[in-house]
Amino acid sequence: MDIFSSEHILLQEEDSDKLVIYFTDAAARNFAGYKILQPYKVNRLFIKDNTRNWYNGPIEGLSNDIFDLVESLKKYTSKFQPENIYCMGGSMGAYAAIVIGCLIGANNILAFSPQMMLDTRLPNNPKHEKLLKVKNVYDLLKNNTSLNISIFCGSEDLLDIYTCYPSMMYPNIKFICIYGAPHNTAGYLKKLGVLDNTISYFLNHKEVPDLVLPTLNFPKQNGWHEKLEYAIDSFYSNSIEKALNHFLQLVSLFPAWSPLYAFISECYIKLKQFSLALDYIERAININDGEDTFYLKKGVILINLKEYDTAEESFLKAKEVAEDPMPLHDIKIGSIKAIKGELDDAEKIFKKLYEKENTNIQLLYQLGLLSIKKSSHKEAINYFSKALNLGDKSPNTLKHYKTAVIKYSRESYVRKEYSVAEKILTDFLKYAPNDEQILKELSCNLIMTEKINDAINILKEL
Repeated sequence: MDIFSSEHILLQEEDSDKLVIYFTDAAARNFAGYKILQPYKVNRLFIKDNTRNWYNGPIEGLSNDIFDLVESLKKYTSKFQPENIYCMGGSMGAYAAIVIGCLIGANNILAFSPQMMLDTRLPNNPKHEKLLKVKNVYDLLKNNTSLNISIFCGSEDLLDIYTCYPSMMYPNIKFICIYGAPHNTAGYLKKLGVLDNTISYFLNHKEVPDLVLPTLNFPKQNGWHEKLEYAIDSFYSNSIEKALNHFLQLVSLFPAWSPLYAFISECYIKLKQFSLALDYIERAININDGEDTFYLKKGVILINLKEYDTAEESFLKAKEVAEDPMPLHDIKIGSIKAIKGELDDAEKIFKKLYEKENTNIQLLYQLGLLSIKKSSHKEAINYFSKALNLGDKSPNTLKHYKTAVIKYSRESYVRKEYSVAEKILTDFLKYAPNDEQILKELSCNLIMTEKINDAINILKEL
């Protein structure tokens, strides 16, 4: 019997002795792999982690943690021979395909850009450490040397190289780094028209074909990967000068590797040396002019150089070259219009995006900023508080939320709407209970409403 739920779908084929489990990535809204596996007459199980905890946390209706998920899946996998179980996925789903594939004994695993070493500091990683049960995938692979594992990653994502490169040392892992591919390696292969063939070959031959594509071949010696580890660790530990030194050394080894120049640019951004940052991001673009993140970075640098029209051109170019345009592209375009004072145009872009992305923290933040610029302080409060409730940890969000709260509370005083002012001031204190300025504003409001004792109690604590 087929099963459908918000977290998993099982589609059964009685005449097939194969089971394919496809784990969805963090960015997907729907079940990843559903369409691409449709032509195959095999049993298909699709799993989704809506919490984005890399399948380590609870999944409604299935499990409490990743080990519990393994036990839940065994009721499906126990009916199949290990050599006929296939696990697949991209990014977060690729991590799950390898980890859960190892734990359930699936013999065949296809992973696109997996995070092999979870690190909450890094992009495309879990946000919180608390629920993580399996942080280092290599610890599992040491005891699972008989599995057939194929790992694809793209040369344009240094973090994927950093985390996946050590897999080359395992004889049962086929590691393929596609030159020019971004983090979304599966999407890149689809764009080139070879993804269907890759999956078909994998399901029929238990391995991936030798693709006629340019790949990035790494030297096995000279310590380059250690330099990359030092560079990335230093960068995300905020030791920017050390990171910059390591990245510059790597550029001398790989002068045509564009993401190295992008990371050097990012180092100079953090050091506030924006002219050098611009120079290096343009070098990255000269090597690879099809990478949208480079244009996004260039736009940010140009904003800091106050070259707003050129920044807008860069953001538009990012959306143009993007393989799959994301909300971030429109957020950047809207934000530069707001900076340029084109507030109505910015609002149109943001409001249209909000219809589909009303829980996007970056969008909520920009809508809050725009509302302040338009003196719509009540709206700004709603956007900022929603972002904070969704887990926004940025100090800038709290800072601008505070600005909106103070301005709207004072507008409320003028209208003698003291209860409104008291509520928004009190609500802010949920996020910053010891903020002196807000506490003083609240005590003044309480005095106006003759709540003298309450006001005195607050002032005594300051």
